[in-house]
Amino acid sequence: DRWTVRQVLHDPAEDHDWGIEATVELRASDAEGSPVVRVDHVRPLGEGANHQDAARSS
Repeated sequence: DRWTVRQVLHDPAEDHDWGIEATVELRASDAEGSPVVRVDHVRPLGEGANHQDAARSS
C-alpha cells in the first residue's frame, strides 16, 4: 500500500506553480516507525495550480 502526495511550493510571487510529487510507502513506514518517502518529481505543476488554490480559499 502507498500514498501518492503532492506538496505545492510557495514562492514570493505566489504563483504556486511548482511542486514536489512523492510516494509514501505505508508498510515500510509502519515497519520503520517513521515515514518512508520517495521523491518522484520536483517540477512545474502546469496550468491551473494557482487557480485550484484560489478556488479552495473562496
